[in-house]
Amino acid sequence: MGIIALGMIAAVLIAGSIPLFSDVMSTAGLRTTLRSTPDDSEIVATSNVAALSAASITAVHDQFQSLIKPSLGSFVLDPEFSFVSGDLSFATPSKESRSLVVSAVNTAHAASHLAHLKGQVAATTNAQANTIDVMVTPLTAQRLGVKIGSTIPLYLNYYAKPLPGPYSDLPSPPQQKFLITGRVSGFFDIDPANSAYWHGNNFQPTSISSQGRLTYTYNLMVSEDRLVSIVEHVRTLNKSDAVFSTLGAYSFLWSYHLNPTMATVGNLDNLINQLASLQSQYQANYGDSTFVQDAANNFPYVSKMDLASSLFSYSDTPSNLERFRSRISVAQIPAAVLTIMIMVLILFFVSLMTNLLVDRQSEAIAVLRSRGASSSQIFWALMTQCIGLGIVALLIGLPLSVFLIFSISGRILPQASRDALNVITNNPVAALEQGIWYALAVILVVWLTMSLSIFGASRSDVLAIRRQSARSNKRPLWQRLNLDVIAAIIALGGYGVSYYLTSLSDVIQGDAKTLIATPLSIIAPFFLIIGLMFLFLRVFPLLLRLMSSVVTRGRGAVSMLALAQIGRTPRQAIRMTLLLALATAFALFTLVYMATQAQHIQDISIYQVGADISGETYSQINQHDPTKLTSRYTSIPGIIAASSGYQTQAIGGRGGGITMELRAVDASSFGSAVIWPSQQEAQKGNALLTQLISRRQLSGKLGVLPVIIDTNTANSLLLHTNSTLTVRISGLNVSDMSCVVIGVVPHIPTVNDRIAIGGKGSVIPGGVLMDYSTYTTVYTNKLHKLNKGFFVPDVPAINHIWLHTKSDDASLISIRTALKKTQYVLTNMQDRWQILASLNTDPLYLILTGLMIVGTITALLLALIGDLLASWLSARMRLTNFAILRAIGTTPREVASMLTWEQAIVYSIGLLLGVGFGLVLANTMIPALSFTDLNSTLANNDQLYSLQSAFPTHIIFPSTLIWGLIALIGLYAIALVTMVGVVSRPTLGQALRLNED
Repeated sequence: MGIIALGMIAAVLIAGSIPLFSDVMSTAGLRTTLRSTPDDSEIVATSNVAALSAASITAVHDQFQSLIKPSLGSFVLDPEFSFVSGDLSFATPSKESRSLVVSAVNTAHAASHLAHLKGQVAATTNAQANTIDVMVTPLTAQRLGVKIGSTIPLYLNYYAKPLPGPYSDLPSPPQQKFLITGRVSGFFDIDPANSAYWHGNNFQPTSISSQGRLTYTYNLMVSEDRLVSIVEHVRTLNKSDAVFSTLGAYSFLWSYHLNPTMATVGNLDNLINQLASLQSQYQANYGDSTFVQDAANNFPYVSKMDLASSLFSYSDTPSNLERFRSRISVAQIPAAVLTIMIMVLILFFVSLMTNLLVDRQSEAIAVLRSRGASSSQIFWALMTQCIGLGIVALLIGLPLSVFLIFSISGRILPQASRDALNVITNNPVAALEQGIWYALAVILVVWLTMSLSIFGASRSDVLAIRRQSARSNKRPLWQRLNLDVIAAIIALGGYGVSYYLTSLSDVIQGDAKTLIATPLSIIAPFFLIIGLMFLFLRVFPLLLRLMSSVVTRGRGAVSMLALAQIGRTPRQAIRMTLLLALATAFALFTLVYMATQAQHIQDISIYQVGADISGETYSQINQHDPTKLTSRYTSIPGIIAASSGYQTQAIGGRGGGITMELRAVDASSFGSAVIWPSQQEAQKGNALLTQLISRRQLSGKLGVLPVIIDTNTANSLLLHTNSTLTVRISGLNVSDMSCVVIGVVPHIPTVNDRIAIGGKGSVIPGGVLMDYSTYTTVYTNKLHKLNKGFFVPDVPAINHIWLHTKSDDASLISIRTALKKTQYVLTNMQDRWQILASLNTDPLYLILTGLMIVGTITALLLALIGDLLASWLSARMRLTNFAILRAIGTTPREVASMLTWEQAIVYSIGLLLGVGFGLVLANTMIPALSFTDLNSTLANNDQLYSLQSAFPTHIIFPSTLIWGLIALIGLYAIALVTMVGVVSRPTLGQALRLNED
């Protein structure tokens, strides 16, 4: 009974853990989504207001607050306020034409989002009424000729009264000025990583050319509290209710952020509905977000209001929370199926233990029946024990499940996501309640299984027991119901529908196909395995007969006796075999899945970047020397190799041609800086790059560029090695370049030819790779032939860098820090290591991984315990038979050999079936399970589904698989030897004490 209790506790533990584990991981993923960038959780409320005052700011804020706060409540944090004014100007004349924009921000909050801060942040108060602290970028300071502590005289231009309407006859009020002294308190830069916080504003000076004259616009940062206090002072001096803009309006902005710690997967639907309600209410109240009335004459003088966020859903773009919910739907489908598989295995174990218990007590039950006990008395006597065990399992298993998930999640979640554990800590009772229904359902199934076994045993008498032990002629239930045929039909139907949906990939949308085809691709193999199990049950007696016919030809009787014993009562052997087979299959499947998924993540990260780090580089002086530029980056500690080149789009082929990604690279360094998809492609690609280098001089003379193309380009344009190709780059003086193909590779690193840029539009069908030095030489020669004084030299400059780096944390931190410096800075930078870390720690991916690890360990332990106990009890029940064999002259060694033969047959067949089942599951289910968190690396949700089919999953069989099987075989061998040694040497006197009845 203790072993049955252990199995029931394991069943409750798994059943209670899985929903809680899924909730914790999904909540961690949700919060990661909201924290990825500042604008992922931001609602931006903007307003154009003709007048500035503390009262107008409060009035507009209250309008937004009355919309947002009632809708979102505690989900939303207090907003950050800022505004932009163009009504300030420089008070001192200058030779250059210049204008001024002042951004008033909450400097206390903004300080943490500034880079390279020197001096102090702008103060919110000043001793003098007309003095204000200003902050500028170093480039602005250089152009204005100021340093920290310098003063900049400024004018605040304003009207004391509102301007009359367009149809009014009233005269316009005079424009006035108020002198303000701006004191430079500090210098700062904007880190590109914080650009979302500043809504794209980098505060650098800009210029615009008009009629041959440059006009510079400078952007100063000040404290919004301080600027409003100055405005209030000016308003008081003029005895007006506000200061009115000379340029039409001030731009107010409130930045509301959701509180990630309040978001859980349990309230995700409610949060999405609340955001949709907020969006609908805003549209109903403000329509197209513009007041058509002459609002400039009415307090608070608002001319426009707008509410925007990536949290809102639009007609063709779902919100980021809706995209995350779609990902959860995709992840929960395989998780649910795997959960069912684990539970079936645990229930099978409990059923085996129950049958062992009933078999062990069958003779006692028969004796009780012969002495007058009724079937119901025997049934309820045993069933009461099972009910008690179930209650104990609930009381022990549920708290253990909470503790288990808390421990596991705390270990596998990254540090930044561990606050998701407050799903458990905030309300442990609710965490217990979450799994109780699953646990109850499992216990009810266990009780039902036990009741069926006990009911059958309670109706047996001594005669029936003797007949059953001699030879069972009763057909099992699954044969009477033809469950193997039903399972085969379901499996074939699932494969057929899945194949049909795959063939309709151009008709069905990616998300619909994934949500339908994925469960079918998982459920079909599940039923296929069930069908194969039933098929094995049908052929097992035939297999035993075949083995018997083989061993009867030998001289030994041990193997023949062993097969005769299994053939006489095959039920126990079949149960042990199937339990071992299922546990082995699940273990093999888990190892293969984890290795395959790790490789799949590597493939995606390599495909997206093409190198370890890549990005665009721009300088004020056009750079045409790749060696000089490359040496600058290789000097950074931690960078192993670097390459540079010119990257753009081009048209290839005659007539309309096709759009291609063009890479003109430094052929001598490109191969060592990028990552080829495979070792074979790397060897071929590097050999072709060597040919590009060797043909530089000849190509310069002939004016024909040697190029490497990918398979897509070759197939689209019907090209092959030595084919000619015309490549056209629009916008250049020399747009058409004649090329000759020197080789075709499956994929050119850094070329995206599978997913549409931004997730929309058309896919770039191919790529072309050429040597940059050869290209510039040929281009310059052609430009000289065309140049008659009408062309400005426009040789394309290097605009892209690819880096191969070390992978240790210290080197990566050093490299990322260096790449923020001006001389190394890269725009649109992609970091493969960051993408890889993000994908490997994606909580939704960890749901499946954690589920499989827990399920595998549980399955193996239960299978080991179940098979050992079944073998032990079977041998203990046959001690009398063994003693009789000893009495008629059989040696202890021969008895042990016979038992060893029986167990070896069971274990061997179980391991072989497990390996076969595992291979079937791995090859059929893993491609449907290999999905990743792509929200952090791709443009939108469409690419999540597109990339599943764009990247075929390569099944990886790790080397640990062999060692795992060897360890499993060794474990079973040790257990078998121990068990055989104990039960095969009973004392003759003890074994022959026959039952007195």
